[in-house]
Amino acid sequence: MNKNRLLAMLTACVLCLGLLTACGTQSTGSGQMEDNGPITLFLSQQDDYLTVLQQECAKAAEANGYQFHMEDAEGDQDKQISQIKQAVKKGESAFLVNLVDPSRADEVIKAAGNRGIVFLNREPEDHAVLDQKHIYVGSEEESAGELQGQVLAEYCQSEGMKEIRYLLLTGPESLSSSHQRADAVLNIMNETGFRMKLLTAEPLECDYLRSTAEEQVAAQLSAGLKPEEIDCIISTNDAMALGAMDALKTVDPEAEPIVIGVDGIPDALQAIHDGTMMMTAYQDASRQAQTAIQVANNLNHGYPYNQGITVADSVDDNIFWISFQAVTFDNVGSFLNS
Repeated sequence: MNKNRLLAMLTACVLCLGLLTACGTQSTGSGQMEDNGPITLFLSQQDDYLTVLQQECAKAAEANGYQFHMEDAEGDQDKQISQIKQAVKKGESAFLVNLVDPSRADEVIKAAGNRGIVFLNREPEDHAVLDQKHIYVGSEEESAGELQGQVLAEYCQSEGMKEIRYLLLTGPESLSSSHQRADAVLNIMNETGFRMKLLTAEPLECDYLRSTAEEQVAAQLSAGLKPEEIDCIISTNDAMALGAMDALKTVDPEAEPIVIGVDGIPDALQAIHDGTMMMTAYQDASRQAQTAIQVANNLNHGYPYNQGITVADSVDDNIFWISFQAVTFDNVGSFLNS
């Protein structure tokens, strides 16, 4: 074989290896190459926190050698199921599902066929659907409300407050997460001995959206609610808390109620730093995303679902938990700078 022919063959081999690498393959410990293919996040809807979670999933997927796709169900569970069926037809490798309706997880599993699923951030209502191919990654919702209640009770005690006049902002009626958060904070306040007085006939259901919360609170203020009557705004996520503040400041720029939320989105962290919001229960989107992608990779390649998972704080049967963290003025700097 002459030198020119040998050189051409070697060049061709190098090009082939380069193409394999570019197509999303990674080496196993045995030296074999595995094709990761695409990974898809089926998002329930676009809101402030879920947008952050989507971005973190994209980073984690890329770091693990996956192409990343996102499908937005726009709050429609039937649409999400249709999106999953289409992804199965396309042969996509791994699925992350942020449920629109946690009571319909069984329908999602049926639509995915033999694909493994990582349910992310919205917990299936029926844990019986979870097994070694269908895993949940998220945070314990009740603990978010407990953190809110602990911080709020301590502050109100220090101020000598006995009765707390409050607005309560909740997410979609179908999501148990919002009810768990709200029940937990109110239980702690009641158990600590405060008289809790809701200023509206019912909690304000604002779909976890800032704009909806602003509209709902503005409507209450137009109907006669006075800013000075509001001691506290209890919100089951940060976006709604910020929306309520937007409405309140439009009517009375000097209003300074206690404001508490959940998630730790950037605008809320800045509001805590600026002193216009008292606290949030930080939900770590980065660690949820990293855990979910690692689990999805295990399912994709037929490994045990919990192999090599080091990011989660704890694991129950087929569930990985990422802990909430209380953020106040005293420690918000470490979250803003992370």
